Amino acid sequence: MKRSDKFLTSSAIALCGLLLGSPSAFAAESATPHKARGTITAIDLGQHHLVLSDRKDNSAHRFQWNDQTRFTDHGKSVAATTLKLGETVRLTYSPGGDVPVAQRVRIAPAKVQKHAAKRLSHANIPGA
Repeated sequence: MKRSDKFLTSSAIALCGLLLGSPSAFAAESATPHKARGTITAIDLGQHHLVLSDRKDNSAHRFQWNDQTRFTDHGKSVAATTLKLGETVRLTYSPGGDVPVAQRVRIAPAKVQKHAAKRLSHANIPGA
């Protein structure tokens, strides 16, 4: 085999490796964010953690936020400090790591809040 043939063969193999490896690298970075909805049961402003109770299966899910996380209430930007226990929120998050990172947290409208509070009060009263 000539020297130029070896070069072309090894170049072709390297190029195939790059082309085949690239989609998986791009897929990891552009993964579709997951969505969650629930009632806030715990907030830690110092650690930037939030715990939501899922109304469907009554499970608790913990999330964290960072400087890139956007908080909104009725379409307006708000600070994380406006979050309150018992509020219903919808969020999008990136899975992975020990605690998923929230990308966006939307406080639900007051109408949804009333229904969530009613469900919580019935859940805590025996026989209701």
